Amino acid sequence: MQLSLIRSHIVARPRFTTLAIWLLVLIGTGGRLLQFWRNDSLMLDECALCLNIGSRDLAGFTHTLGYDQAAPLGFLVLQKVAVASAGMNDVTTRMVPFIFGLLTIALVVLLSLRVFKIEESPSALLLAIGLICLNRSVIEYGAIAKQYSVECSITLLLLLALVECIGPDGDSRGSPFTRTLLILSPMLMWLSYGAVFIVGGTGVALVGRAVVLRRREVWKLAISYGASALLMLVPFYLLSMRPASANRTLAAEWTGSYMPLWPPGAAVSWLYHNFAIVGEMLVHKRLSLIFPLALIAVVGHAVYSRSWFWIAGLVSILLILGASAFHSYPFSGRLLLFLIPVFSMILAEAVSLIERRFHLAAALITATVLIGALAAFSLHGILRHRPIDNARKAYKEMVSAMVPGDQLWVSYLATPCFLYYVEQYPLGRDVSVHIMQRDEHPILPRGRNWLLVMRTPWEPGEGEALLASAQGEGKEKSSFDVELTTARLFAIPGQ
Repeated sequence: MQLSLIRSHIVARPRFTTLAIWLLVLIGTGGRLLQFWRNDSLMLDECALCLNIGSRDLAGFTHTLGYDQAAPLGFLVLQKVAVASAGMNDVTTRMVPFIFGLLTIALVVLLSLRVFKIEESPSALLLAIGLICLNRSVIEYGAIAKQYSVECSITLLLLLALVECIGPDGDSRGSPFTRTLLILSPMLMWLSYGAVFIVGGTGVALVGRAVVLRRREVWKLAISYGASALLMLVPFYLLSMRPASANRTLAAEWTGSYMPLWPPGAAVSWLYHNFAIVGEMLVHKRLSLIFPLALIAVVGHAVYSRSWFWIAGLVSILLILGASAFHSYPFSGRLLLFLIPVFSMILAEAVSLIERRFHLAAALITATVLIGALAAFSLHGILRHRPIDNARKAYKEMVSAMVPGDQLWVSYLATPCFLYYVEQYPLGRDVSVHIMQRDEHPILPRGRNWLLVMRTPWEPGEGEALLASAQGEGKEKSSFDVELTTARLFAIPGQ
């Protein structure tokens, strides 16, 4: 009797885990479809990047992009193909990120099933899959015309290529096919700036594995992978990374995201603070300290047991911290989205370590973390959905209210959105347009003058200054305010 109960329990656990995986996949897919279906207005950065894509040929992508934008060369080419095939609008410009956003779900399921056994580590398996399916940042950027959902998928592909070749613990020899895939995987860095760090971490792990195992075929794999990575890195740096780093405005924007090296106390404080923020990105603000604790546990386990798959992920994190310390790559926000799969797998591995002895504790931790992730996803992604700036709506209302003879003044920050949407919703006849430079404060002529500005609610900025200046020159007649975009009409009396 007791034997039959144990046997039924063993059979039931994989069934429950499989059903839970399907539920997470459905929620994740539904969240991505919802974000895409909403078809929000393109925000400032999306419009700016689309203008670069629409106005440049392929050779033009190898130069520094305009409007303070940067994106991997491969992503720009994919976007160019999409808009050349189907035209440029709010849907077509988001098709590539959306497809890769859906791809993250399939890839994380494949990777997690390869790393965690469903019979031995069901909690870890559910956690690894759930943290990607429910991650609000990954879902949001799957419906935004930027490269970040693509970069998340590329990280998963690189990790999958690694684990298929060497196994979760690094003790597998791999087949000729999987070894070839791993050696060719550095080609994916053309689609992701962050892939450089994953490729670097993998290379270090493969060399370390070769030193420890001292086998010819292992050394051959490490050397072949290193040669492939270098062959990809040199042209990628010259054609994609160097033009992006030449943008001084972007470099200055991320100054606060660089790791201090001295004094040591400042470095430790910075690490604690930023990894807590990573925990918030990964799960929920109230559970943010779970990730730093998990990271410490996995570091100890990986070094002690020489688990080369995990060492590759940990070295990738060290490399990006080093790049941050030398002011080469910011450790912040959406620029870390490519590391979300690494962070998720590390947290799942920490739960797996607990699950080996305390199944109930691992299940409770997994349930708590997934509930926290689901709460963050539902509150911020569904119930409290808020477009960053709904320029399309404000622009359309402004165009419908214009009359012949009006003058339109477009601020520096509002220019990308204006240039993008004026192609879809042309202005009426006899409307004069004035594109302003940064920090320009024009003297408005008599008559009807429209100001189209982007506001910055967290501090006084260009938009607020222009609106305040215009209020001192004439009378406000009408205003269309949507999120961060304002189109306001001022009547300027004659002299």
